[in-house]
Amino acid sequence: MINKSIKNVLIEKKNYFNKNDPFKFVQISNFLEQDFLQELITQTNEIKFNLLNTDLYQFYQSNNLSELDKFQILFKRLKSEEWLIYFSQITGHKLKNIDMSVTKYQKTNYLLPHDDRLEGRKIAYIFYLNDLKSDEGGELQLFETINNSPTKIVQNIIPKKNNLLIFEVSKKSFHKVNEVIKEIDRYAISGWFY
Repeated sequence: MINKSIKNVLIEKKNYFNKNDPFKFVQISNFLEQDFLQELITQTNEIKFNLLNTDLYQFYQSNNLSELDKFQILFKRLKSEEWLIYFSQITGHKLKNIDMSVTKYQKTNYLLPHDDRLEGRKIAYIFYLNDLKSDEGGELQLFETINNSPTKIVQNIIPKKNNLLIFEVSKKSFHKVNEVIKEIDRYAISGWFY
């Protein structure tokens, strides 16, 4: 299910994680085997989404993934001791648990700048289930900070199917999801390691 060649790549990614700007992050391409990825994508049609709408964000989030077997397989694998150890080695954080949801951004949906800091969150992750083009919006934008406030965008990450992005949650980890500006759905699995 998780691409077998990824185990070696994960350890190599530690250097990239520690050196990236504006805060610690790394992308891992081809994270899942293609067959399992396609099964996950197919199963997104069974997800019940709820609209989340505040002054900070507007997007759809999965209601309950417990009845969807492919998502439960992925959740159990990422939560396994083996994979928590791998992610701990990359990030330098001892990780013990994980949560997961699926998000869907449609035209005009967005998430304004924030840092993800809540009790116990150490590493955020986003796994993209489809590609978007640079003119469609929906990119993840990472901010430079001054005095723990976001100042300017220094990384613009366009969603690419089967890419996993992880980043350290800190006072500097300000990021946003740019507004989707075309008639396309942006699907991602996301959550935090604790």
